[in-house]
Amino acid sequence: MAGNLFLAVDYGMPNAQDDGTQRPFTASPWWDNASIFLDPPRPTNGQAKEGQPSTVKVRVSNRADGAVDGVKVQAWVMNPHVGWTEPKHAQAMFTSGIKSVAPGSGSGGTLDPHVFTCLRNNQAWTPTAGQLTGSGGHMCLVANCFQDPLEVEEPEGAEIPPTGKFDVTNDPHQGQRNIMVEMKAKSLLHVPLMVPFDLMALPEVDGDVFLEIGAVADKNFLDGGVLSALVSSPEIDDVTGGEVPELIVVGSDGLYPVRMSQEPLSTRLSIPGLGEFRGSSESGGFEPIELPPDLGRGGSDDDPLHGRTPATLKIDISRDEAVGGVHAFEIVQRTRYGTQVGSGLRVAFVVTE
Repeated sequence: MAGNLFLAVDYGMPNAQDDGTQRPFTASPWWDNASIFLDPPRPTNGQAKEGQPSTVKVRVSNRADGAVDGVKVQAWVMNPHVGWTEPKHAQAMFTSGIKSVAPGSGSGGTLDPHVFTCLRNNQAWTPTAGQLTGSGGHMCLVANCFQDPLEVEEPEGAEIPPTGKFDVTNDPHQGQRNIMVEMKAKSLLHVPLMVPFDLMALPEVDGDVFLEIGAVADKNFLDGGVLSALVSSPEIDDVTGGEVPELIVVGSDGLYPVRMSQEPLSTRLSIPGLGEFRGSSESGGFEPIELPPDLGRGGSDDDPLHGRTPATLKIDISRDEAVGGVHAFEIVQRTRYGTQVGSGLRVAFVVTE
């Protein structure tokens, strides 16, 4: 896995730490990678809309002193999910052209030479209604960078075949952005926020597996991809001047600081075959849900639902929320012994005008 190319998880953070040498990356969730995004934002750079072209872009970083030649990128768009996923679960797959990557990570612009444009048959992705059914337009993005073996004698990294496996946790050439960032208008707080996602089939693990929903600590909610998504929204401005990100909501009659809300939340999680589970921040949080070991394993490989179970989290929001208020939480699978199973899903929403 060693090499010079990597997809920086915390790119753009004032106190970024990822230099590609630590995997698993632990300073922030590895599934909150800021180096992968959709362009243009619709309205954030993690969302797509039916019938409107979106291009997957990937920033490749280089920790060598000189340029690395013959670099290519693969990218996949997937439903938001919790657990382990594979290329076969993708809604679509894309590849980039080949170019050299200079040292460092480049500047923040989407046209920076470090940013690769990933296409399919030289076309951007124009999603259909069916491709967005299980995501609400919020997409999980996975990417892999490598040197093309036809371009260099001893290539770094490797292409992932359609029947291959991801190893985002351990391989710095790979990255995943599995987040849902939503702008919620104050006038629509009476309408529950819907969070559709897939529960992936459980691997063979030691002990029972539970689904957990936990609040993100105040100081951590603006990690990596979430910060990137928020500042890509036309309703959010970044006024960061120090080591801590500072964001504001741009309103018609003023500016509102983005800060963690203390208002209560209640949730209803629906999982087909398991039922509905309720939680409330006022009653001490959200109880872990034990998952059956055969979850998502029914049907044949040709079944589009094979390996995954669609779930929906419905969030009831207090109408007393102020503009700029934020809630952020993580949905993860853990064994009884605390070991995480695959990717988590970070969900965040900001109240706007």
